[in-house]
This record gives sequence, structure tokens and C-alpha cells, in this order.
Amino acid sequence: MTERTQRPLTRNEVRRIKLRRRMTFDPDATAMFELRSDGVPVEIGGRTSEFPAYGVGAASPAFVIASVWAMVLALTLYGAKDVRALVQYDETLANSRWLVNAVERLHSLASTLGATDAKEALDNVFSPIKTKAADDFVAAAGPVDRGTIDVSSTGGALRVLLVGASSMEFYMGSELERRLEQYDGINVQRFGKLGTGLARPDNFDWPKQLDKLLGSFKPDVVIGQFGGNDGQPLAVANGAMLQVGTPEWDTEYTRRVRGVVEKVQATGAKMIMLGMPISRHRKHSDRLRQVNVVTRTATEAAGATYIPTWDIAADERAEPREQLTHEGKTGPMYLPDGVHLGRVGSAFVAQHIAWRLERLVPMTPSDKTVATVLPQEIDSRALGRRTRYLAFVPQNLAPDEKVPVLYLLHGADSSSESFSENAHELLQKLAGKYRMVLVAPDADPHGWYLNATQIPKANSETFIVDELLPLIEQRLPVSTRRGIAGISMGGNGAVVLSLKHPGTFLSASSLSGAVDLSQATDRPALIDRLGPFEKNKEAWLSNSALQLVRKAGSAAKALPVLLTVGTEDRWAPANRALAAALKEVGSQSELRESAGGHSWAVWGQVIQAHIEWHAQKLGAGPKP
Repeated sequence: MTERTQRPLTRNEVRRIKLRRRMTFDPDATAMFELRSDGVPVEIGGRTSEFPAYGVGAASPAFVIASVWAMVLALTLYGAKDVRALVQYDETLANSRWLVNAVERLHSLASTLGATDAKEALDNVFSPIKTKAADDFVAAAGPVDRGTIDVSSTGGALRVLLVGASSMEFYMGSELERRLEQYDGINVQRFGKLGTGLARPDNFDWPKQLDKLLGSFKPDVVIGQFGGNDGQPLAVANGAMLQVGTPEWDTEYTRRVRGVVEKVQATGAKMIMLGMPISRHRKHSDRLRQVNVVTRTATEAAGATYIPTWDIAADERAEPREQLTHEGKTGPMYLPDGVHLGRVGSAFVAQHIAWRLERLVPMTPSDKTVATVLPQEIDSRALGRRTRYLAFVPQNLAPDEKVPVLYLLHGADSSSESFSENAHELLQKLAGKYRMVLVAPDADPHGWYLNATQIPKANSETFIVDELLPLIEQRLPVSTRRGIAGISMGGNGAVVLSLKHPGTFLSASSLSGAVDLSQATDRPALIDRLGPFEKNKEAWLSNSALQLVRKAGSAAKALPVLLTVGTEDRWAPANRALAAALKEVGSQSELRESAGGHSWAVWGQVIQAHIEWHAQKLGAGPKP
């Protein structure tokens, strides 16, 4: 027999020899192995049960590949709900119809096999919230008076908890969190859960979850939004299913909303419930509208605050917005599903929610160049009730510094909130830039800033001049250099109050002012307060800017007046007549006309010019 030529050992063979030595703990590192005629050590020649062909305990490649794919499939099914959410709530991925269909099928399969339930069970084992800067949180100060929270009452740190369903988990919640973190001393935590609400506690028990969140985070303010998935039948204890739109459904859903509100309030925190925005699907919107009505009624009945978002997502025609430009970015209002807000839409809605929150909770912007908005209340004898005002106060004023103040009067069927809704950020910037306090009072939405002769407790003129002005000068860092401006009804009021009380206001301006009451003789509010025009003409004309300026003489001559009006506005002729009358008496007046009618589309374009004009007249401006 011919001896075969000995060949060198391969790398794998050397590795097996070394492995054999380690496993047998052979102390002799120089031990030699008996070689077969082919040069392979006897111990590793051939395939044995002790040393499989693919290594110690190894399996075949097919088995390994199958195992890997099985694991991938299991993990995919386990995370199917999150995968579906990722696709649904990404503006790019959601436009791929085949991908959306694929993840829907995957989610359906996972639900059938119980994978989603398993994930829910495991998720509930772990902490539901990741606390940021937990050591900085200060114990809550207890129940808050008069519906507001002062940051100073919580030791300088206001803890805000955001909770809700998919909107709070994804874009809208993240944008609201980002927006709130732009204020000093606010710590935000957010917990959202896809596909949940108050309708299906068997799917996700929000009251139980809130117990954990309230106990661990101890928030001062809780902002919740739950209704997006709740426009469905409600199961009750006797096994009955209550249909949406029935009184029984309203009663049961009211109970669930109040349960959440009262649970939060029992901890001393303030509860703020967000309504749902309009949807692009009419049937879904109809259900959401019903949910919003019940949610608002239940929330306010329990003593909490409701903030609507329906109108923010709607356009001037009360239809869902399609495209919008916000913060330099243009994008769709909604994701392709037409229900959830896209990134740009979410940022837009979150900004308006933050503005509405500033009217409820004093919050200090981190940007010190803009003003802080202070919501304040006042007990008015003239009006016979408590009312409120918003003050835009510049930051970083010197301790004893007094700055000019400009009063902003709202129009009919409106309130001070109209200034915040339509020009909040602009007013903050201008108040900060010109170091001037802006005050927007709530008078009477139909009061015309006059003292009624026919009904009691309707004395808006007395409220402004004798109650509000002294209070503002007591509470805020303002001087007696006052200006006054108003919109529509408020435009007439600004001019009339300045003429009736010479020297009280150093400047007056009107945006589309209804400055000739002889053209408003059919207004029920005026008839109620002054009586019929023909029988009480003197009372009407003494509260009408156009007629009053002709009698005011020296008071009118000394008063600088700015008038602006849209060329298509029904009050344009009256404003032209008033401008002419002011010139006749020698007033330093000015009329500016622009295209448009009687709306914020026009006022929003000119309000900055009014504030800059008053700043000049009042000597306001940056500190030298």
C-alpha cells in the first residue's frame, strides 16, 4: 500500500485541536496527536457525535436560517402594532398604499395569534413613563384658586403631564411637548397610547393607568385628550351596548369623563381636557362632534377646563384645512388617513393650544425679548359680575420701571381672547420690542363701551375708566401714558371714551370702527341699552364717534387719531366721514384704507401698524 503524502492542517482543524485541548483541560500544551496516514489527527477524523461537522453543538445551515427567520417573524408579529403605527404616522410611509395594506394584514395576523395582547401585557409590567429630571420636581402646592396656577406657587417648577391616545403619542403630542418646553420652569412628561380611549377599558384602562402616572409624576397640570376612538358603542355592566347619539350613551360617557377629571383633581392638580379637531371624513367628524359636546359639558360641570381644537384645524369656511405654512414649513394639515394631524398641522395646532394655555396658566417664555401673558380677573360693580383681562407685559423691566400702556377693545360678539387667537405671538413680540404693556379687557360682548340707560349692570364705560384703569396701574408696571385702540364696536368705543374723558388717553385708534351709531339703529343690543333710536336719539348720538367729535371741540383737536378700514367694509363711508370731521376740528388724525372687508383678514394686516403708531405717540420704545 502506497503511503499518502502528508498535508498541512487546515485552519479549522487547528481550531478544533485547540478546542479539544481546552475542553479536556490537558495541562500539557505540547502534547502530540497521533496522525492518520492522511495527516489528520485521529481524534478529529470523520464526523462523530462528540464533534459535529459544524462545530461543538452546531446545527445545519438550513436549521440556522430557519431559526433566524422564525425569530424575525415572531418579533415582527410582537411589534406589529408599533410597525403599523410607524407607517400610519409617518407622512412619507403613509402615502405608500401597498405598505399600508401590508402592515394592516400583519397587524391583523398578530391580533389573531395573540401577539399584540402579549405585548400589551409585557408593556404594562414595566414603568409607563420615563421621568425626566425627576429630582427637580417639587411637591404640588394643593388645589389652585380661580382656575389659574402661578409658577411661583410650585417652587418655580410647573409639572405638566400630557396623556391621551394616538394623537398624544405621535406628532401632536410631541409638538405640544416641544412647545411647552419653550417656557421657563415647566417640566413636561407625555404618555400616549395608540388606539385607546375611554370607550374600551377592557382594551386599555385609562383610570387605572392614571393612578400610576399621578402617583409617580405628581403633576400640577394634566392635559388630556381621549375622544378620537370613542365614537363607538359603550358596553355597560348589564351587557347592554349603548349607541352613540342616544341619551344613555351621553350619560355613560359623561360618567367616564368625570371619573378622569375627578381623579386628577383629587390630587390637587388642574385638569385641562382637549377636544378633538375636525376630521376630513364627514361621518367621523359627526361622531367627534358628539364626543366633544359631551366631553366639554362633563369637563366643565366637574370644575375643570376644556380647550377646543376643532376650530384650529378648520379654515374660515369651517372645513378641514388642507395645506398650510407654519414656522417656515409647508405641508398637509393631516396625514393621509385624514384623521390624524401631520407634522406641520400638529405644530400649528400645538402653537394655538399653547396660546390658549397661556390664557389659563401664567407661563413665562424662555425668549426674554417677548412679553409674558398674564390672565387676570376683576370683580366689577359696573358690570355686576366678575370679568377678566389679558395683559402682555414685557420681561426684564427694572424693579421700579413704569412703561406706557395700550388698551385693546374687542368687537361685538367677541372677547379679549380674539386678540390672542389671531395675533398672540405678534402682540408678545411688539410689547417686548416697544417696552409697552398691552391690556385686552373683557367688557360686555354687546356693551358698546357705554353706560346703558335702560338696563342695570350694563355700564361698560364706567368699568373701563373707573375700575379697570386704576386696577391696572395698581397691579402692573405701567405709567399714566395711556393709549386706546379697538376693533369694530371697540373702535367706536376707543374714540368715544377718549373724547368723553379728555386727557385720560393720549392716543386713540380704530380698526374698522362702527363709528356712526345712526347706521346701527337696528342693533338689538343698542336698543336694549339705549332704547329705540327715534325716542332716545340724544343718548345714541352722544355715544357715536362721528357725532361726538363735532361737539367735542378742543378735546377732539388735542387727540391724535388713527383710523384704518377695508375698502369693502360697510363701515368705510362712516370712517371717511369721521376722518373728515377730525380734520375740520384740527385733529392730528389719519385715515388708512386697504383692500378687504370686516374681518381679521384685514385687522391682522394692520394691527402692527396701530401698535407702532401708539408707541410713537406714547413715547414707548427700547430702553436707551
